[in-house]
Amino acid sequence: MRRPRMLLLPVLALAVGACGSVSTPSPAASPKPTQSPSPAAPASSPAPTSPSAPASPSPSVGQPLRPGMSGPAVTQLQRRLAALKYYPGPVDGQFGADTLEAVWAFQEVQGLPAQDTVSSAMQQALVNPRSPAVLVPGGGSLRIEINLTAQVLVLYHGNQVALISHVSTGGGYYYCSPGGGCAYAITPTGNFTATTFMPG
Repeated sequence: MRRPRMLLLPVLALAVGACGSVSTPSPAASPKPTQSPSPAAPASSPAPTSPSAPASPSPSVGQPLRPGMSGPAVTQLQRRLAALKYYPGPVDGQFGADTLEAVWAFQEVQGLPAQDTVSSAMQQALVNPRSPAVLVPGGGSLRIEINLTAQVLVLYHGNQVALISHVSTGGGYYYCSPGGGCAYAITPTGNFTATTFMPG
Protein backbone atom coordinates (compact mmCIF):
# COMPACT_ATOMS: atom_id res chain seq x y z
CA MET A 1 0.00 0.00 0.00
CA ARG A 2 1.27 3.43 -0.81
CA ARG A 3 2.43 5.63 2.03
CA PRO A 4 -0.37 7.96 3.21
CA ARG A 5 0.07 11.50 1.96
CA MET A 6 1.34 13.66 4.82
CA LEU A 7 0.49 16.91 3.02
CA LEU A 8 -3.20 16.47 3.86
CA LEU A 9 -3.15 18.39 7.16
CA PRO A 10 -1.64 21.61 5.77
CA VAL A 11 -4.05 21.35 2.86
CA LEU A 12 -7.02 21.06 5.21
CA ALA A 13 -5.76 24.04 7.17
CA LEU A 14 -6.07 26.10 3.98
CA ALA A 15 -9.71 25.11 3.69
CA VAL A 16 -11.09 26.40 6.99
CA GLY A 17 -14.84 26.64 6.68
CA ALA A 18 -14.79 25.04 3.24
CA CYS A 19 -16.88 22.15 2.07
CA GLY A 20 -15.24 18.89 1.15
CA SER A 21 -16.48 16.04 -0.97
CA VAL A 22 -15.41 12.43 -1.01
CA SER A 23 -16.74 10.52 -3.99
CA THR A 24 -16.37 7.37 -5.96
CA PRO A 25 -16.80 8.32 -9.63
CA SER A 26 -18.38 6.13 -12.26
CA PRO A 27 -16.44 2.93 -12.97
CA ALA A 28 -14.86 4.36 -16.11
CA ALA A 29 -11.53 4.48 -14.31
CA SER A 30 -10.21 1.24 -12.89
CA PRO A 31 -8.67 1.20 -9.39
CA LYS A 32 -4.93 1.53 -9.37
CA PRO A 33 -2.66 -0.99 -7.65
CA THR A 34 -0.95 0.37 -4.59
CA GLN A 35 2.73 0.12 -3.85
CA SER A 36 5.01 1.21 -1.05
CA PRO A 37 8.01 3.29 -1.95
CA SER A 38 11.17 2.51 -0.09
CA PRO A 39 11.70 5.04 2.71
CA ALA A 40 13.45 8.14 1.47
CA ALA A 41 14.89 11.10 3.30
CA PRO A 42 12.82 14.28 2.83
CA ALA A 43 14.00 16.22 -0.19
CA SER A 44 14.50 19.33 1.96
CA SER A 45 17.07 17.58 4.17
CA PRO A 46 19.12 15.20 2.01
CA ALA A 47 21.23 12.64 3.81
CA PRO A 48 24.90 13.62 4.01
CA THR A 49 27.19 11.69 1.72
CA SER A 50 30.78 10.76 2.33
CA PRO A 51 33.42 11.47 -0.35
CA SER A 52 33.49 7.75 -1.19
CA ALA A 53 29.70 7.43 -1.54
CA PRO A 54 28.47 7.01 -5.12
CA ALA A 55 26.67 9.99 -6.60
CA SER A 56 22.96 9.78 -7.45
CA PRO A 57 22.52 8.49 -10.98
CA SER A 58 21.82 11.10 -13.61
CA PRO A 59 19.38 10.09 -16.33
CA SER A 60 20.41 10.08 -19.96
CA VAL A 61 18.20 11.55 -22.68
CA GLY A 62 14.99 9.54 -23.05
CA GLN A 63 15.74 7.37 -20.01
CA PRO A 64 12.85 6.81 -17.58
CA LEU A 65 13.19 8.81 -14.37
CA ARG A 66 12.91 7.05 -11.01
CA PRO A 67 13.43 7.74 -7.30
CA GLY A 68 17.06 8.33 -6.35
CA MET A 69 17.97 10.06 -9.60
CA SER A 70 19.14 13.64 -9.75
CA GLY A 71 20.02 16.25 -12.31
CA PRO A 72 18.50 18.70 -14.81
CA ALA A 73 15.90 16.21 -16.13
CA VAL A 74 14.54 15.75 -12.60
CA THR A 75 14.50 19.53 -12.07
CA GLN A 76 12.53 19.94 -15.30
CA LEU A 77 10.07 17.24 -14.15
CA GLN A 78 9.60 18.96 -10.78
CA ARG A 79 9.03 22.35 -12.41
CA ARG A 80 6.43 20.92 -14.78
CA LEU A 81 4.58 19.08 -11.99
CA ALA A 82 4.58 22.24 -9.85
CA ALA A 83 3.24 24.32 -12.76
CA LEU A 84 0.41 21.79 -13.16
CA LYS A 85 -0.40 22.11 -9.40
CA TYR A 86 1.04 18.73 -8.38
CA TYR A 87 3.23 19.13 -5.30
CA PRO A 88 6.73 17.78 -6.08
CA GLY A 89 8.40 19.17 -2.95
CA PRO A 90 11.42 21.42 -3.38
CA VAL A 91 12.51 21.96 -6.99
CA ASP A 92 16.03 20.77 -6.29
CA GLY A 93 16.74 18.14 -8.94
CA GLN A 94 16.49 15.29 -6.42
CA PHE A 95 13.86 12.61 -7.13
CA GLY A 96 12.66 11.97 -3.57
CA ALA A 97 9.43 10.93 -1.85
CA ASP A 98 7.55 14.19 -2.54
CA THR A 99 8.33 14.03 -6.25
CA LEU A 100 7.31 10.36 -6.33
CA GLU A 101 3.91 11.13 -4.83
CA ALA A 102 3.40 13.96 -7.33
CA VAL A 103 4.23 11.46 -10.08
CA TRP A 104 1.64 9.03 -8.66
CA ALA A 105 -1.02 11.74 -8.55
CA PHE A 106 -0.28 12.77 -12.13
CA GLN A 107 -0.44 9.16 -13.35
CA GLU A 108 -3.74 8.63 -11.52
CA VAL A 109 -5.36 11.72 -13.05
CA GLN A 110 -4.09 10.83 -16.54
CA GLY A 111 -5.25 7.21 -16.31
CA LEU A 112 -1.71 5.91 -16.70
CA PRO A 113 -0.47 2.72 -15.02
CA ALA A 114 0.58 3.48 -11.44
CA GLN A 115 4.32 3.00 -11.21
CA ASP A 116 7.37 4.51 -9.57
CA THR A 117 9.01 5.54 -12.84
CA VAL A 118 8.34 8.40 -15.23
CA SER A 119 7.85 6.48 -18.46
CA SER A 120 7.87 7.86 -22.00
CA ALA A 121 4.04 7.73 -21.92
CA MET A 122 4.01 9.95 -18.83
CA GLN A 123 6.54 12.32 -20.40
CA GLN A 124 4.21 12.68 -23.39
CA ALA A 125 1.21 13.26 -21.10
CA LEU A 126 3.13 16.03 -19.30
CA VAL A 127 3.12 18.01 -22.57
CA ASN A 128 -0.67 18.01 -22.94
CA PRO A 129 -2.22 16.77 -19.66
CA ARG A 130 -5.90 16.42 -18.86
CA SER A 131 -7.41 18.09 -15.80
CA PRO A 132 -8.76 16.08 -12.88
CA ALA A 133 -12.44 15.17 -13.08
CA VAL A 134 -14.67 17.64 -11.23
CA LEU A 135 -16.74 15.62 -8.75
CA VAL A 136 -19.03 18.44 -7.59
CA PRO A 137 -19.80 20.82 -10.48
CA GLY A 138 -20.80 24.17 -9.04
CA GLY A 139 -19.32 23.27 -5.64
CA GLY A 140 -17.99 25.89 -3.24
CA SER A 141 -15.20 28.11 -4.48
CA LEU A 142 -12.99 26.87 -1.60
CA ARG A 143 -13.33 23.10 -1.33
CA ILE A 144 -11.53 19.78 -1.33
CA GLU A 145 -12.64 16.89 -3.52
CA ILE A 146 -11.31 13.35 -3.03
CA ASN A 147 -11.66 10.81 -5.81
CA LEU A 148 -11.62 7.42 -4.07
CA THR A 149 -11.15 5.41 -7.25
CA ALA A 150 -8.18 7.43 -8.49
CA GLN A 151 -6.89 8.15 -4.94
CA VAL A 152 -6.46 11.83 -5.73
CA LEU A 153 -7.22 14.93 -3.64
CA VAL A 154 -7.94 18.22 -5.43
CA LEU A 155 -7.99 21.52 -3.55
CA TYR A 156 -10.00 24.28 -5.24
CA HIS A 157 -9.38 27.90 -4.23
CA GLY A 158 -11.46 30.54 -5.98
CA ASN A 159 -12.92 27.74 -8.15
CA GLN A 160 -9.42 27.13 -9.55
CA VAL A 161 -7.30 24.03 -8.94
CA ALA A 162 -4.70 24.99 -6.32
CA LEU A 163 -3.29 21.53 -5.54
CA ILE A 164 -3.55 17.96 -6.81
CA SER A 165 -2.19 15.33 -4.44
CA HIS A 166 -2.06 11.56 -4.11
CA VAL A 167 -3.91 10.23 -1.05
CA SER A 168 -4.27 6.79 0.46
CA THR A 169 -7.91 5.76 0.92
CA GLY A 170 -9.56 2.75 2.54
CA GLY A 171 -9.46 -0.29 0.28
CA GLY A 172 -12.30 -2.22 1.91
CA TYR A 173 -9.97 -4.84 3.37
CA TYR A 174 -10.19 -6.20 6.92
CA TYR A 175 -7.37 -5.21 9.27
CA CYS A 176 -6.41 -5.40 12.94
CA SER A 177 -4.40 -2.66 14.64
CA PRO A 178 -1.48 -3.45 16.98
CA GLY A 179 -3.32 -1.75 19.85
CA GLY A 180 -6.26 -4.09 19.47
CA GLY A 181 -9.44 -3.75 17.50
CA CYS A 182 -10.27 -4.86 13.99
CA ALA A 183 -12.35 -3.24 11.26
CA TYR A 184 -12.79 -2.82 7.54
CA ALA A 185 -10.77 -0.01 5.92
CA ILE A 186 -13.58 2.13 4.56
CA THR A 187 -13.44 5.78 3.54
CA PRO A 188 -17.02 7.08 3.74
CA THR A 189 -18.46 9.06 0.86
CA GLY A 190 -20.53 12.23 1.12
CA ASN A 191 -20.26 15.98 1.51
CA PHE A 192 -18.63 17.27 4.68
CA THR A 193 -17.99 20.64 6.28
CA ALA A 194 -14.87 21.16 8.38
CA THR A 195 -15.74 22.74 11.72
CA THR A 196 -12.64 22.10 13.87
CA PHE A 197 -8.94 22.05 13.04
CA MET A 198 -6.22 20.75 15.35
CA PRO A 199 -2.45 20.63 14.81
CA GLY A 200 -0.70 17.30 14.49
